Parts: sequence; structure tokens; C-alpha cells
Amino acid sequence: MARRFVAGHEGDVSFPLPDDASYYDQNNFGARSKHWKRVHTGDDFSTSCGTPVLAVTDGTVIIHTDQTWSGRWLVIVSTGAGKLSTWYAHMEAILVVNGQPVRAGQPIGVVGAEGNATGCHLHLEVHPFGGTIYQDDADPRAWLQAVGVYPG
Repeated sequence: MARRFVAGHEGDVSFPLPDDASYYDQNNFGARSKHWKRVHTGDDFSTSCGTPVLAVTDGTVIIHTDQTWSGRWLVIVSTGAGKLSTWYAHMEAILVVNGQPVRAGQPIGVVGAEGNATGCHLHLEVHPFGGTIYQDDADPRAWLQAVGVYPG
């Protein structure tokens, strides 16, 4: 893991999938499709269901169960009010509870195809200032590259 300074948060940063995971980055942030209400607010990493999902940063877990698009859970790792948050969707199982502190690279769930999904993948969103779905969303691929944890 790389130690980086990102949007008011200094700490470890991790890619959201294990080093040995085979995946395809859909690189679909900002895309338009009949599958999304407006635009796609994250990036989808297609990989096998059951692949571990890792926390991108240290933070506190917030779990929403009212966002049907994300499946049974929308897991958010928040670094603090008004600060960086990362969102994880479509998981078939989670390994964390609401309010739990986590560390970058810690498994928080497993990839699934829950909610508004057309196959097994991790939907990742990055919100540098902790905004809502259509506020301050940043391209996860570009952000992961900028902080030096995007493979390759």
C-alpha cells in the first residue's frame, strides 16, 4: 500500500481489489446508459463474484440499506464529515458493520451482482468532500492513478 495525501486525508491508500484478482476496468465513469438515472457516478471493475473487496482508505463504515440500485447494501468508508468517502456497491456479502473503523486494504465485502447490475462487478465511487451521489463525484480510475495505487 502507498501512503499518500488525498483530499484532506493522510494515510494508506489501497486498490479496491486484491493484487492477484483478475478484473476488467469498465472505465465507465460519466457514461450515459438506460441503466442509470443520469450518468454513471462510479467506475465498474468486472471480476468474479466472491472476489474480496478492500477498503481504499482508512475510515469509518457507513452502511445504507435503502439504495436499491446498489443491492442490499451501499457501503461507504468515510474519512470524516466533509472529507473523502469511497462507496462500494453490488456486493453479495459484507464483512463490516455500521460504525466500524477500517484500514486501507482491509476486506470489507465480496463482489456480487446485486441491485442494478448486469453481472459480477464492484462499483466504486470516490467523493473527495463526502458529497451525495451527484455531488463531488470524481473519476475513480483517475483518482486511483493520481494517488499511485492503480495497477500498471
